[in-house]
Amino acid sequence: VKNSEGKSVLYYQTKEQLSDGTWVKASREVQLDPLSGAIDANFPAGRALFESIAQEKAGKAYVAFVDVGSLGAVNKTFAAGTAAGDRYIKGVADTIVLKGQGKVTLSRLGGDEFGMIIDETDPQKVKAILESIQKELRLNTKGEGKLVFREEKIQRAKDYKANPSQENLERIEELAKIQQPDISIGSAQIGVRDNLESLLVRAEDQAKIMKTKTALEFGRSAKKYGSDAIPRAQPRPMYRAEIPEPQTSSSWALKKSEKSSPSFADLRDAAVSRKEEVLRFKEVSVARYQDEVGRDSYRLERYSHDAKGKAVAVSYEIPLRGKTGLLDGQHPESQKLVMEHFHSASDNLLVMPKLSNLRYINYFESGSKAGDHMLEAVSAAVKKQMRSDDMGFKLGGADFLMSLSHTSPNKLASIEKRVNQELSKSPTVKQVIREETEALRIRRTTALKAGDKSAAEELARKIKELQSFKPQVSFQALTNKEVDSSASLSRALESFETKFIDDTKKTSPGQGSK
Repeated sequence: VKNSEGKSVLYYQTKEQLSDGTWVKASREVQLDPLSGAIDANFPAGRALFESIAQEKAGKAYVAFVDVGSLGAVNKTFAAGTAAGDRYIKGVADTIVLKGQGKVTLSRLGGDEFGMIIDETDPQKVKAILESIQKELRLNTKGEGKLVFREEKIQRAKDYKANPSQENLERIEELAKIQQPDISIGSAQIGVRDNLESLLVRAEDQAKIMKTKTALEFGRSAKKYGSDAIPRAQPRPMYRAEIPEPQTSSSWALKKSEKSSPSFADLRDAAVSRKEEVLRFKEVSVARYQDEVGRDSYRLERYSHDAKGKAVAVSYEIPLRGKTGLLDGQHPESQKLVMEHFHSASDNLLVMPKLSNLRYINYFESGSKAGDHMLEAVSAAVKKQMRSDDMGFKLGGADFLMSLSHTSPNKLASIEKRVNQELSKSPTVKQVIREETEALRIRRTTALKAGDKSAAEELARKIKELQSFKPQVSFQALTNKEVDSSASLSRALESFETKFIDDTKKTSPGQGSK
């Protein structure tokens, strides 16, 4: 649909039955990932849409989990930085669409993760589609993913030719271990009784096996994936890990037809009411709305002007990020909002809390699910430190964002300390650690029974390590003097990353977080 500013907004509608038996038509605003064009499943509406599609296709479709290999290394070590990473992600998405044979519904699950629903019932045809995606990404010399790596190889060769130093030689040798675009994939049947989240976890476990094999063949350590195997001394950059057979489902059967409900054309829209104003500053407000079905949404409300100069009320839904309960900082309107709030007073402070050991947590036995729970715990701790006139957002990955009203940079250390104290006693954190410890103990018992002493010792070391493990949130801040009022949020985020990198360089090897 077109909103009052003439911008296109995507909605999906569901038929809902109220407690009195009345059927209504409920609408939700859906965000597409601007980089890949996929459904953005980091937003609640996008996740709900992806899950709804999976439920409707139960018994006649597969779900797949796709992990984009070495994206972190591309973002952090390639000359083009995050611009190279963005091209890489887009290249993967374009390849999936190209080789998906019109049977794929694509969603962005995270920074380097995609979810796919494949309209196919034959497991061998599903595997063939996944293999063609993998092959196309690796072999198409004109694909964006391939070009990103080729350009970096050329750049590092030029750097070495201009300055044949040991450092530049080491950079070429490092690239040999990640010099190809690569994806790891897992897949599973969508059964009528299957939960999409559980299916994605199972598919992610399959992808993890592929990642392990690829890392070892490329000459990299795979310890973070749970493998103690020795990497190849001579990298095999052309190696492609085999796509695993799709997993079966115990409830793989066609979904039985349910009791018919009225057609959309016969339904009225669900009534939506404004419940409370969450925040107001200058000519901008954020309010909580609720529809008849009981679903909450948050809307940014502001005034704009049309071509004739007439004031026009404009509002945008700003979704929450996953289950964090914080507004999504990657929404375009959120990015404008946070900078407006930050610059609304000269003594406001823009703060980025970062879960510095998220990467370590994501390689727990339950994978990114453990990381998601930790991020939820961080969100709760961050929100506890915010006052009614502060704003909090969840960015991608390990990053959060706070715009704090009338706050001195000197107070930042105490806020950071309180957030980490809250985390140390969080029931969610304790539960994640308990589950990881138990999973490692089970693996250790299995290793002992198999007579694998070295694996058992390594698992015992990990269990001991967990006893003292704590999620660690680090803070950086920017004042209005450091960020020009015309600067975009992306510029501010670049400044944050520079500060985090500078702090890391100051930290000695023995003091760094895992």
